[in-house]
Amino acid sequence: MQETSRLATKPALLLTGLIILGFAILNIVQPSDTAKFEQLNITEEDRHYMVLTVIGEAARQPWRGQAAVAHVILNRAIDGRFGGKKIKKVVTHKWKKKKASGRVVTVYEFEPWMHKKRRQWLLSLNKDNSALYRRVDRLVGLILAGYVPDPTNGALYFLNPEIVKERRKKAGAKHLLPEFARGPGVRIADHVFYVGNNNPPGSGQGAKQDQDT
Repeated sequence: MQETSRLATKPALLLTGLIILGFAILNIVQPSDTAKFEQLNITEEDRHYMVLTVIGEAARQPWRGQAAVAHVILNRAIDGRFGGKKIKKVVTHKWKKKKASGRVVTVYEFEPWMHKKRRQWLLSLNKDNSALYRRVDRLVGLILAGYVPDPTNGALYFLNPEIVKERRKKAGAKHLLPEFARGPGVRIADHVFYVGNNNPPGSGQGAKQDQDT
């Protein structure tokens, strides 16, 4: 009886401890400089598309992996070469690519938007019908408030190297990784994040179709 009582108190003690730790962290960790985000004039629609893209790219990744994808989106918007400085345009940006066969295909910078069914699923999500959406939205809010620093060191690109290598191997590609991923990167869960090079998007040097969740 007494042992059962002691066990029953453990979840409550753990919850209390987490709450205390949370307040301690918020008191110790001050928001980083958010001026770079303010220049983007992020609207509710931009934030919505940012949340959807993080879900599409990193729903199965830990919170740090999701934060990393969110920062890549912000880094691209700040850079301005990936569809402009509006988040919605950045995550839905697409361009034409000529394949070796001569066929011209449409390439989306963020792969989840490329597939019709996946795109429709993402667009169906909102705060009212998805707990996942609410969790990612809270994380995005903390990032925009400056409480979650960029763990990617300013990355503009990312990919899952195992998936990409297998995909490019089957396609008979000369290199198993795109050019932007042949330098040092930051591994976070299943993805590796890269700063890349100065080649503009659409030059064939950093297409996001080479990444996967």
